[in-house]
Amino acid sequence: MSSWKQVTCDQRGVPMLIDEIITKQYPNFSLTIPRIRYGEIGVLTLTNKRLIFNVYQNPIALEFDLSELGQFTTAAHPADANALAFSKFKSASGEDFSMQALKFDLTDLAARLSTSQSSSSGSSKRIVKKISTKSASREFRGIAAAKQIEQNDIDQKNAQLSSSLADIQSLKESAQQLLNFAQELKRKGDSDSKSDLDEVYAALGVTDSTIEKSGGQFSERLALRFATDISKVLEVKGGVLSVAEAFCIFNRKLGTDYVSPNDLADAIKHLQRRQYKVKVETIEGVTVVILANKTYQAVLTDILSKIDEGEYTTPLLMSKKTGLPMSIARNYLLHAEVDGVFCRDDSMAGLRFYKNNFKNFKPMSY
Repeated sequence: MSSWKQVTCDQRGVPMLIDEIITKQYPNFSLTIPRIRYGEIGVLTLTNKRLIFNVYQNPIALEFDLSELGQFTTAAHPADANALAFSKFKSASGEDFSMQALKFDLTDLAARLSTSQSSSSGSSKRIVKKISTKSASREFRGIAAAKQIEQNDIDQKNAQLSSSLADIQSLKESAQQLLNFAQELKRKGDSDSKSDLDEVYAALGVTDSTIEKSGGQFSERLALRFATDISKVLEVKGGVLSVAEAFCIFNRKLGTDYVSPNDLADAIKHLQRRQYKVKVETIEGVTVVILANKTYQAVLTDILSKIDEGEYTTPLLMSKKTGLPMSIARNYLLHAEVDGVFCRDDSMAGLRFYKNNFKNFKPMSY
């Protein structure tokens, strides 16, 4: 028997129990229960006693008693807080189920469930963090303790990062001085000394592209390589990426010979002047990299083809169907709304878009 049980649900939702308090509501959650439900999307409500899942466009609601919650693990999440992620849960009876949503929402849910389990397990296991100051000592419990622990961890990592960056900057300045000295010798030396200096360059890991970055042709060559590499990624990513995502993917592919944001910004200017495999456009204030043969109208046609008549779509659903990042899918839907292609419904159930049938409406003649 499943730990998730179907409960009565009316137009106002699921009735609350005695002394039950709603802690948080999460829209656009996907719940998967093996052998029962697969990939249902709805609103997840967390209370002090249970989890309640209301399925979109369906008078069905499920409940899960928090006292039956066992272990739960957070799967490998993407770096982007607005990207999709999933977590696995296990009930006390050993039943598995999983949830998929935005990383930010899943992280928040996990923190609240951890705090709830810690509080219910007894005062001996309660999360307590004491912070000493010059003026007074303050004791944190519950969510405040979890937030304080997280903030302390962030502060510690920031301090380590600052120290590392200072070391890297010092090493970079020393390497730049050595590089300038080697270039000066190469300009003045004979062929034998140039050969020796080439060996020095190789030992330092300095490539021709690194030496020639100051040249006028560097941006053009970088634009060509960027267009070639990113076009392959775009073919499997729905044809559209934000510039920030493309920058991270491109640098990851380069390995150690990174390019700076300013270098890539200069290279992108060449994408707008000449014909490459990719181009740059601005959709609802967000600059995106798009395949040269893919237009806004083509993306919109693809989106419309995946919506059944009378049904709606959301940025999350469209991201799943088209492969577009959810932020890009949302911007395309908002842009299409301005063009009169979609009608927007922003309610408690979340942001939804319907095909605009009003443009084909003809008043009756009497």
